[in-house]
This record gives sequence, structure tokens and C-alpha cells, in this order.
Amino acid sequence: MCSSVVVQSDFVLGPDALAPDLQNDSKENGIVDNPFIRPRFPPEVLDEIVEELAADPSRARKDIKRDLDSCARTGRRLRASTRRVRFRDLTLDLIDFTPESMLEWGNHAEVIVPHLRGLTIDWIGADTMERRDVTSLLKILQKAVLRELKLKGPFMRLPDILYGFAGKDSLRCITFQHVQDIPRNLVLHREELRKLHLKQAHVDVPASTPVSEDMCIEFDTTVNGCEPHGFRRPRALYLGLRGDKPSENLIVEGFCRQLTGLTLSFSSESGYEYLSKLPSNIFQNLTKLSLEFHRGGELATPFDVPSWMQMTGAFNVVELSVTFIYDFADTLEDIEDMLDILASQTLPSFNVADMFAKSNLPKLRRGKFSLKFSLLAWDNYDSRELAAVQDEIGQFARSLFHGDGDVTIEGLLEEGEDTLLYMCFDQDI
Repeated sequence: MCSSVVVQSDFVLGPDALAPDLQNDSKENGIVDNPFIRPRFPPEVLDEIVEELAADPSRARKDIKRDLDSCARTGRRLRASTRRVRFRDLTLDLIDFTPESMLEWGNHAEVIVPHLRGLTIDWIGADTMERRDVTSLLKILQKAVLRELKLKGPFMRLPDILYGFAGKDSLRCITFQHVQDIPRNLVLHREELRKLHLKQAHVDVPASTPVSEDMCIEFDTTVNGCEPHGFRRPRALYLGLRGDKPSENLIVEGFCRQLTGLTLSFSSESGYEYLSKLPSNIFQNLTKLSLEFHRGGELATPFDVPSWMQMTGAFNVVELSVTFIYDFADTLEDIEDMLDILASQTLPSFNVADMFAKSNLPKLRRGKFSLKFSLLAWDNYDSRELAAVQDEIGQFARSLFHGDGDVTIEGLLEEGEDTLLYMCFDQDI
């Protein structure tokens, strides 16, 4: 059964108009055009309508895709608006691709390029980037004026074919994930960048440069030029800490004195003694602080957080977020089992609410405490099952908090990612 979409009284979509969005514009598109009445919608209004349709958070992605398909088939102008939305941010999946999918990409790459602003390239296996169809496609996509780029590889050096993408002057945000031996010129002295994200990624920089394999720098665009270490002055920073690397203090000291926003992610359940050696008042300019603790199967933090915040001068914090992150779960049943294990433990001697107490943070206006779980088999469950478990997580989080104040308490459930996939170096694609 074919549905019809009426855009305006002088356009009718007939059953023979079901042509793909990426076809060449032609007059044989099933649209009956009244020559005496022309559309009165300005192009920018049509663009805004399609933007609102695509960004509706209350609707399922498959329903949005169906409606965008319908928009693309109603005429040349709406097709242009739809392409602008659909091709603005794309993922090139070079893990599960087939010859047919590569042919589809290759046939339509020239149509995609004018609209493409954000691109994720996801691959495993060194041979992938040497395939002729892959290199031909990448050379076409490289013509796009990219603003955001995410390169997600298999814990190996960055392939030469991707240097042209990563070095683009048009880029404002770039992410390297699971990539090794990234040339320093792709990271340092990039004054046009607004955000640099390294996720288990190694950059070939001098030892004097404060850089971590797990960090995200949001640069202060009001300050021109880079500092001696090669980065523009940061405005906000995400930094992953392991607990067994005292050298991480150098990174904290190198970036944090002038920061207003900081996220620290503590990936181990012990260590961090070196944090007590940070200069006093190093965080006195912070107004927004987020702390993430990867807890395994524990409830307690690995150190006395309120005392540490006082020692480092984080007394001007206005927004504080504290998140306990638990190990990846294969199924929802695994998450429920973990909640049972946590519930059976004796509550830690500290009260979570102490971290948000006015006696420690007199300027605090907004607080958030979260428990977060990641689910690998996300697609195996419907939205109601996912929501029910997220509610259970939220209820348990509320049971840990005994205090007053404006603090949001929530349970979080997100789709997990199996990083073991990217360690299959010799996999033949």
C-alpha cells in the first residue's frame, strides 16, 4: 500500500513516484506540477521544516527515515532539503561492509560530498585501507568541507590515506579512537580546532608536551595562538586517569590552572595517591566539575573526594556531577544481577551527599549523581524493557543518596561498544 504526501495543493505524490532519494533529478518523478501555481514556501522554510522533522526526539529513527524518504520524493526542492539533513553527518562503516554497499557509496559519493560536514570512518584490519574501492571512495569524500571527523581504528598506526582528512583546515572537531602513532602535526599547532578528542589513542609528541591517550580538550577560541607546548589554551578538559601513572600530575598541572570546566575519569579502583601532591588551589578557577568513577563491583570511591576537592581549591564550583560507571553487561539480566550484588553490600562509610554539601562547595547551585551501565546487546531489547531497567538503576541510585539540596539523581543505561573487535589486527575483511 502506497501512502501519499501532500506538500501543497498543487503537488500530488502518485504511486509511481517511489524513486530513491539519490536518483538524478528528472522530470519523471511522479509529481504533477500545476504550471499556473508555483510553491510559495521560501527555501529556508522548507529547510527548517525538514530540520525539525529529523530532530524530533520523540519519534523512532525508522519513522523519521520513512518520512524523510517521503520528503525526498515530493519534488526537487524538498529533495535538496532532505539531502542536506541526511548527508550532513555520516558513518562510513568499513567493518561490516559488503561489495554491494561499497558500490552504493561509490555511486552516490559525488551527491553526498556537497552536504557532508561530519564523517566517522570506522575500520579494522590493515588491508581494508588498501582496497581499490575503499581508496577510490575516500578520495572522493576527501573533497567535502568537513567540520567534524572521527577516525576509529584497530589500535594500529593511522593509514596514510586518512592524513588528508585529519589535516583539513576546515575541521573544528577531531576524534582519534584506538589509533596509534598519530603524527604530531595532525594534533599540535592546530589553531582552527575547537575540540580534540583522544580515546585510547597515542600521539607522537615530545615528552615535554602534556598529552594523555585518553583526553578531550575544548579550546578557548577567544585566545589567539598556541602555547609553547603546542595547544591553544583549553577552556574545558576531559582527562582519563589510571591510578598507576604519577606522570598524569604533569598533565593536570599543564592544563588545569586556568580551566573553568573539568571532567576527570578514574578508570581503576585504587591508586591515585599522587593526586594528593597536586598544588593547592590548582582548581580555584573551576566552575564546572565532573567526576567519573569506574567502580567494577564496588560502591565506594577510591579516595576521599570532599577532602581532595578542598585541598585542590575547588570551592568555586557551581555545577558538580558525580557518576559511578559499572562494567559492560552482555544482557539486561547481567545488569539486574549486578544491582543485586551492589544492594547486598554494606553501604560505604561516606555519604554520597557529602560531595555536594554546602560546607564543601558553598557556591554550588546544581548537582547531579548518576549510576551508569552499558549494555552490549542493546538491539535485542525493545524500548519498554530498556526503560524498565533504567528505572531500576535510578531507584537504586536514590537509595544511596541521603541528603538535601538541589541534586538530580538518575540511572543511566546506554548502548555499549565491544572494543575487542578492534584488536583483531589480522582479520581479513
